[in-house]
Order: sequence, then C-alpha cells, then structure tokens
Amino acid sequence: MSARQRAVRRVVGMVGQRAATALARVAPTSGPARRAADNAAFRELALEQTGGGTDALARSREELARQVRKTSPSGSRLWLRLSVGESSWWDLPGAASRSFAVAEAAVDAGRLDLADAVLAVMERSRPEYSKVLHLRGTLHATRGDWAGARECWEVAERRGGGDPDAVGRRVADEKARARVRRLVEQVPGHLPAVQDGAPGAAAYRRAVGLAPKFLRSWAFDRAVEEFIARSSAAALTDGLTPLMDAWTRIGAKHVALAPPELVTETEWVDVEGFADYLRGRSVALVANSPALLTAELGELIDSYDVVIRFNSFVIDPVHTGERTDVHVAFHKYDFNLDVPVDVRIMVSGEPTLWRESVKVRAVPGRQRMLGDLSLRWPAPSLGLIGEDDPFKLPTAGFNMLRLLLHLDVCPVVDLVGFDFYRSGMLRVDGAQSIPHSSGHDSRAEQEWIMAHAAATDSHVISMKTRTAA
Repeated sequence: MSARQRAVRRVVGMVGQRAATALARVAPTSGPARRAADNAAFRELALEQTGGGTDALARSREELARQVRKTSPSGSRLWLRLSVGESSWWDLPGAASRSFAVAEAAVDAGRLDLADAVLAVMERSRPEYSKVLHLRGTLHATRGDWAGARECWEVAERRGGGDPDAVGRRVADEKARARVRRLVEQVPGHLPAVQDGAPGAAAYRRAVGLAPKFLRSWAFDRAVEEFIARSSAAALTDGLTPLMDAWTRIGAKHVALAPPELVTETEWVDVEGFADYLRGRSVALVANSPALLTAELGELIDSYDVVIRFNSFVIDPVHTGERTDVHVAFHKYDFNLDVPVDVRIMVSGEPTLWRESVKVRAVPGRQRMLGDLSLRWPAPSLGLIGEDDPFKLPTAGFNMLRLLLHLDVCPVVDLVGFDFYRSGMLRVDGAQSIPHSSGHDSRAEQEWIMAHAAATDSHVISMKTRTAA
C-alpha cells in the first residue's frame, strides 16, 4: 500500500469514527445506530489481544481476527459502511462461522465469560438464528441452568423445523453427562490395581488425564466409553460403580440396530456408483411446489430417464408425474420412505445422526440401492459448498443439483417446478405443518441457479441441455 493510500485510509478512519459518534448522539435508537454499535462491539471483541497460546480457543480467536483484518481493514470502504451502520458485521465473509468457533471453543475451555460476550454480540444481530439459540442453551447447561437450556433448545428446534418434544430427552441426557463429568473429575489419578502394561491402564489414564471441561462432548464420551469398556474387561472396576451407573443413563448410549433385511437386501451405493447409475441419462429434479398444480407437467416429468424427488413429495399423475427413481430425504422424517425407488439417499450434516437415521428409518425392500456415507451431505462434503457460502445449509434439492453438476455425467439436468418457495410447499399429509428451515437461504440458492442456468421457461430451469453438454 502506498503512502497516499495509507493517508486516505487514515482520513477515512477519522471520518468514520466521527460519523459513528455523531449518529449515536443524534439518533441513538435508529437501525443504523444500533448496527454501528453492534459492529463496533464485534470488532473490539474480534481484535482483542489473546495473549498467544496454541490451544483450540487461541487458534479460533486468531483466525477470527485475521479474517476481520482481511475483509474490513481500518479505513477501507467496507470498514466505513460498518462504522456508520450501513452494513452488519454478520455479512462479513467468514465472520459468523469463525465467531461460532470462538464461542464453542470458549465453552469447551471453561471461558464462559468470553462465550457470553461472543453470544451477546451474535444475539443482538441475529436473535432468531437457531444455531445461536442452541449455543446459548449449551452455555446454560454448562452452568447447570437446565430451565434456561430447555427454553433455548425448544425455540431453536421450532425455528429450525426440528422436534421440540425431543428437547426433554436431550436435557435428561445432558444432565446425565454432567454427572459423568463430575464423577470422572473425582476419580483419583490412578487405581492401585492399575499397573503399567495392564489392559486397562492406557485407557484409564487417557480418560482421567483429559480434563472434561476442555473437551467437546463427543471426545469426552469416546474417552469415557473406552475407559469403562477396557477397565471392565480388565476387572479394574473398584470404585467405578457410580460412574458406570451414570453412564448407562445417557439415552444416546442405547445403540439402535438395523433390521437384518436392510443389510441383506440392500445394495449400498457411493458417489462413484451413483455417477455410474446416472451416466448418459437425462434427469429431472422435481420440486415440492404448488406451482406444479397450475400446469399439466406429469407427462413431461415422466419422460426423463431419471426422476428425482425430495422429502415429503406428493404424486399427482397429471401434474407431477408418477415415477420416482431417486428419493432424497432429510434424515429427521419418515415421509415417503416406503415408496419403492431405485436409489434412496438420506441426507444429514451430522454423520452420527445419519447413521442412526439410516438404521431406524430406512425400510427394507423399498429401495434397490441406498446411499452410503459419501452421499449423506454430498455438496458440502465434496467442497462444492463452503462454510462462508450463504447457502452453507443447502436444501436437499440444491445439495443434489450441485452434486449432479459436479459429476457431469448427465446430458440433461432440469429443475421442474422450482419457484424457490414463492408459492409455498406441496407436501403429503402430516408434513404441511413442518416449517421451512430458517437456516436455508433460498434466495441465495435461486441467484446461484439462475446465474448458472443454460435455459429457462415458466416451469423448467435447464442447467444442462443436450446441445450445451
């Protein structure tokens, strides 16, 4: 940067600071003034000196500070817009995801004051965001405020289209897990019966040596589970009865088993196998949209080589067509899982949830092939959608579209009936009351699709055509 540019930046910086001060005095309750105050609080928190360190919290804070300096350096045009409240810090690329990482790491490290500060900034900017509510609930639970945790998690589930009734089970599990943590902390540094080389010695030291307050719950669970299993196998159980009893009270430890028929009658298909299934075939991705009922597209839809439908789709032969070759279903629900298809793909952003859902929801004999772990969250897993993308929580349709375009094995890929929820949602009975998740950014998905479309008409968006392929 030249000396002149640096001088301009300094002048812009002084103008921005004075403008922000004047705005706060003249119209302290206006939207721009509130945003400017939130932006200032965020910037101060993000750029606060951390005192070094190499742990997860220090690394996440340094990554956040680096991103803020990179995307909105002092005196830049974007910095000026943030200073006067014309833009929000939430819109800075990568700022939200890195802030979440800082808050989560702060909870894990026992820095609840820092987690509080980060969450407070987030809540002022996006109070309705379900991920913020989940994290606030986790903070309440860490402090033993179970009523506060339950309230936050129930609101988050309702806004995210989840099941508020499942929160009671989560609270019970987290209470049990908190008791396990306290018991682990009380276990002495060694058992008299545990000697170097004993079968349970290494697992025991691993479980006790890792301070629970510095662990994410999945890492803690894994350490304790290994500790109990190996200690039991080695008959090194003196004094561990309370810990084992508390461990069995965590509902998540009850492992569901898939029906034998699901294993014996189903062929598992990975990304490469799915590409082979699609190769050289025309594909229609059919939206769950009431707009389909305004046009008789059934014959057109059924003319494609492969018809892909999503979640709680409705079949109306005249308007939606009759065939379903591939069913892509979100892991939480059972809708249409009994409809016979060639391929069924259950999607989830969490591998553990995906495994459990496949085991308990997939119906034996109702699909010839079942998507494996490589297809559970295809576009993000393949790096086609990143954490900083506005559509980082993609809808099932956008997830599958990005996968198909990436595989590039189909001469025709058309979206049929996609109006991006302008006309509402066409769903089977029982699914109408489930809200569209607030985490999806349908407008951003629409903008990406229209920017990459090969052709469009009133009901069909062609992403690939035979002439363009």
